[in-house]
Amino acid sequence: MKAVLLTFTDHMGKPTKTYSCCSVKVGLYSKIIPIAEKVKDFEGDSYSVEEIGEFLTEVKAVIVEAFGRQFTIDELDEGVEIGELTKVIGALFSAINVNPKNSTGGTATE
Repeated sequence: MKAVLLTFTDHMGKPTKTYSCCSVKVGLYSKIIPIAEKVKDFEGDSYSVEEIGEFLTEVKAVIVEAFGRQFTIDELDEGVEIGELTKVIGALFSAINVNPKNSTGGTATE
């Protein structure tokens, strides 16, 4: 699979560290699929702040796992901008051929 990059930045937005993920194991795949399903469910509906917070926590946990636990959720919270987080989860969806619009999954190919 093509490497997925995650860049941490300082309080001024200057990159401080970049991590890479080059492999998605079966266990992680099985955690990404439900997240893709939830993305589909979130579209066009109104959800409580609590529900969105729970979903974001799930997304962050998957990202930490995908990058081999090289950083914690707290470090992710402090060092990664939301746009970067969105880009990374989208890249993970793409890596395993998951389209949250229709929640189809396949195998990753290069």
